[in-house]
Amino acid sequence: MQQHNGRKNNNWMVCLIAIAICCYTQTMVAKHSSSWNFLAEYSALNSIHDTTKPTVKPPVRSNVPPPKKEYTPSDWVVLNVGGAVHLNQGGWSERYSNHLAAALGAEYQKKEKYLFGFHYMPYYGSAVNTDSIFGGIQGPSGYVLDQFGFNSIIRTYLKGFNIAATAGKINPIKTSALAVHSIIYTGGIGYHEHFTRFQFDQGKTPQLEGIYTDGYDNYRRGIAVTESIRYQYLNNDAISVFIGLHCMQSITTPARSWDFGRNVAPDPRQFDFSIGTQFGIVIPINVDSKTKQQNSKSDYFFD
Repeated sequence: MQQHNGRKNNNWMVCLIAIAICCYTQTMVAKHSSSWNFLAEYSALNSIHDTTKPTVKPPVRSNVPPPKKEYTPSDWVVLNVGGAVHLNQGGWSERYSNHLAAALGAEYQKKEKYLFGFHYMPYYGSAVNTDSIFGGIQGPSGYVLDQFGFNSIIRTYLKGFNIAATAGKINPIKTSALAVHSIIYTGGIGYHEHFTRFQFDQGKTPQLEGIYTDGYDNYRRGIAVTESIRYQYLNNDAISVFIGLHCMQSITTPARSWDFGRNVAPDPRQFDFSIGTQFGIVIPINVDSKTKQQNSKSDYFFD
């Protein structure tokens, strides 16, 4: 009987342990199941968040250009350095049909409206008509004989210059922050002279040496009037240039009392005229303190 009760008590203990194990197992399963559900929900939320998250787009470049800087007129001191090719008319064309010249000058240009200054144009030319220059000292062959009786090689050149004070009107035709395109009209009054320069072996042709040279060089001078029209390009970042037409008129008087070549007194008055093209570079110096910092973008302009 006691043995039977002991077995019955053992059975109850086994049942209680089994029940406890089942309860513990069920609790753990439930706990882990909720954790797995939490992870699943979190993953789902993340996926939804990723799909709805706005994408960052790269910045789009605008095709609208930045506003252009406007040009403000300035005061300039302009240096012109160039050359000229002229055709001659009037009295001096009988001896010189054409000539080359250097086109040099300086101007004060006020706010792209008007200017005043001066120009200097020295003459150079080798196209000299010698038919009536030497007169009686020419031999039958057309050459001047040297002291040994040989033909003397004599080269002749035009020399002289024109200098004038000028004033004019500036008409801008296109302006920007860096460049100005202008048409410029100028007029001036000044001085004009020319003569023939002889080159030969000194000491062998006494007919043309010393005081005798003056009798053949046809030296003339007088008051001159000049006009020009030119295109001028001024640029902050590039070389500035000019090109245009130039005219000169002068009434000249002789500087010699006798023309040895024609053996007569020179004409008391002679009308000289020339017309041609001039071209060159412009060196601008900004003298307007208010605008030179505003308009200058580089060190091209001198301060």
